[in-house]
Amino acid sequence: MTFDDVLTGRRQVGWRRATRDAQSAGTQAPPAVAATFVAQWSLQVLVSAAIVASHLGKAPGVITDGATVSLHPRTFFPRVLCLAKEPGSNTARSQAWAAPAERAYREWAAQFLAGYRPEAAMSSKQRLGLVEDVWNAAAQPSANTGAGRQACCFIFALPGASECAGCPRRR
Repeated sequence: MTFDDVLTGRRQVGWRRATRDAQSAGTQAPPAVAATFVAQWSLQVLVSAAIVASHLGKAPGVITDGATVSLHPRTFFPRVLCLAKEPGSNTARSQAWAAPAERAYREWAAQFLAGYRPEAAMSSKQRLGLVEDVWNAAAQPSANTGAGRQACCFIFALPGASECAGCPRRR
C-alpha cells in the first residue's frame, strides 16, 4: 500500500473485513474497538515515517512522495517502509530529531484524521488523544508505561477483557 493511502485514511477496507470475519466467527468486537485500532495503527505508521525522515535529515516530502508500506499478511502490521527516492547518506545527522519529526507527524496525523471515516463514532477527544499517545510512545519509549494515556483502546469491550492499567476511563 502507498504511504498516501495511510495518510488520507483510505486504507481501511482490510481491517473492516477482518473485524467482520472475527465477529462472524463468534468473537464480538464492537465497532469502536476496530475504529480505534485502525486509527492507532495508522498513526504508528505516520510517526515511524516522521522519525525515519528526521533521523535521515530529510524533509517529510521524501516520505510522502511515493513511499510504500509493506504489511505482514496475517497481522497487517507494517513490516517495511520503502522510500521512493534514495535518501542518500547524511554524515551530519542532527541529534535534535524530535522537533522536526513531531511537526511532520502532527501535520500528517491531522491530514489522516480529516480523512478517517470509521464505521463507529469516534470523538475528537479520542482522535486527538490517540495522536498524543502514539507520539509519546514513539518519542520516549522507555518512559512510556501506558499510564496517563489520553485515549481509550476499548480493549475492555472485548469478551473476557477489562480496562487496561493506563485507561483514561479510570480517571
